[in-house]
Amino acid sequence: MKMLNKLWLILILAFLVSCSGKSALERSRTPLKKIKPAASIKIGQAWHTKIGNGSGKKSNILDPLITGSAVYANAENGTIKAISIKNGKLFWQNKLNKTMSTGVGTGTNNIYIGSNSGQVLGFAKQNGKLVLKSKVLGGLIGAPAGKAGTVVARTLNGDIYGLNPAGNVIWQQKHEPPKLTIHSGASPVFYGNKAVMGLDDGNLMALDYANGNIEWLEPVAYSHGRNIIDRIVDVDATPVMEGDRMYVVSFHGNVSKIDAVSGTAIWSAKYSSVQPPAVSGNALVLTHEQGLITGFNKDNGAKVWEKAFLRGYDLTGPAAYGRYVAVGVKKSNVVFWLDSTNGKVVAKTKVAGDDIMSVKGSPYGIIIYTENGSLSLQRPG
Repeated sequence: MKMLNKLWLILILAFLVSCSGKSALERSRTPLKKIKPAASIKIGQAWHTKIGNGSGKKSNILDPLITGSAVYANAENGTIKAISIKNGKLFWQNKLNKTMSTGVGTGTNNIYIGSNSGQVLGFAKQNGKLVLKSKVLGGLIGAPAGKAGTVVARTLNGDIYGLNPAGNVIWQQKHEPPKLTIHSGASPVFYGNKAVMGLDDGNLMALDYANGNIEWLEPVAYSHGRNIIDRIVDVDATPVMEGDRMYVVSFHGNVSKIDAVSGTAIWSAKYSSVQPPAVSGNALVLTHEQGLITGFNKDNGAKVWEKAFLRGYDLTGPAAYGRYVAVGVKKSNVVFWLDSTNGKVVAKTKVAGDDIMSVKGSPYGIIIYTENGSLSLQRPG
């Protein structure tokens, strides 16, 4: 049934495109080659490497994981690598005879990836050894993630599983998704005893990761609109943690600052995105579904600045490095750098590889991953 619903959405969108050609936003956008900011900083590529076949020309977004001094990245063809963020040197690599459908999720001593067959796979951070393989759970959405011996995974049909270190199911929650959803793939994040995740109905939910009991449920968006597409309110962006606060955004909904203890919203502002925000100093930066880049005051939710020079383009989420944020333009190899304090565009760069899939911030620079498996790090200086 879920596949039929997804097929229905594809057919609707295809029909709309066939009737009108490019959207009004696409027709009005400025060609990238004509966007030439008055660059005030120089950006260099520190290193570059290759991760298998990347996304394998499929629609899955395989987000790398950055933790400590390593970046863990995987490819659709089963390649997994641990790379030094400092210099791009290989720590270890593994190659499974399996195809991958999710990026890399965090764990205490392990990393976790979802296979195309619906299994959760765990690998030791130290050497890449396969340490966990679950039974087939169903099509996975978002990278599985773990804490203190429990791994939390989600499926397309709304099931949420808790797995033990052996990969066995120890609890299961059922959340019935709406008939039509986006499913771009958020991962759980952890605070205290809670695993927090966005849902397809516009809610943010916290579960006790040890037993699956619901701790709190907070609406981020409410479904409304004249048609079924307008009423999609998925919370598809992985929440961003900062101490005991988290920032979350929904499609056709709001961006909110949430108290992680109680689930109470501290502030909310209208916004629509499927990409996670980035925190840079006192700014919370987001990319809008229409190609806008917006900076909010993270303390009170006031909009500080907004840039529309990429209106009509499909953008990655922003990635923070110091006072700067980088935004990748999908279906291109172009990255724009902005000053997070005022939104000024300070640089435009290109990356090795084609079709940017993901950008991630790190203490050493911005990690950029492309659909053909190119992984690189850029930074000022």
